[in-house]
Amino acid sequence: MTGAIIVWLVIAVAFGVLESVTVALVSVWMAAGAILAAIAAAFEVSLLGQILVFLLSSAILLLLTAPLSRKFRNQEKTSTNADRLLGQEGVVLTAIDSVENKGSVKVMGQIWSASAQTPIQEGERVVVKAIEGVHLMVEKKL
Repeated sequence: MTGAIIVWLVIAVAFGVLESVTVALVSVWMAAGAILAAIAAAFEVSLLGQILVFLLSSAILLLLTAPLSRKFRNQEKTSTNADRLLGQEGVVLTAIDSVENKGSVKVMGQIWSASAQTPIQEGERVVVKAIEGVHLMVEKKL
């Protein structure tokens, strides 16, 4: 193996490692370009030709796969039905004890376990601030 082939293969491995760390679907095409440049080096193409093979193949692969990459990176967050509860008002069914993290509320016709930073008595109105698993974080309605 000539030195140029080894250098291109080392560059390909470096880009492969970079891709595994970033998973941005960019460095992988540079790794592929480096492999193609190593193949060009094996056919004794000049250094300038190897660099052109690397740059052109990397750019073409990147441009061809950019729409696919954007599709996977920019996926919109899918809301669940529970997300509808955020900001909704409810009624405390069982007093919420902030020390023992006990209590329950009824929000949109559903009964949920709930907790708050301050104690809230039974019958008081609350607003849902967050959802943690199957537990609502609420605070008194002002």
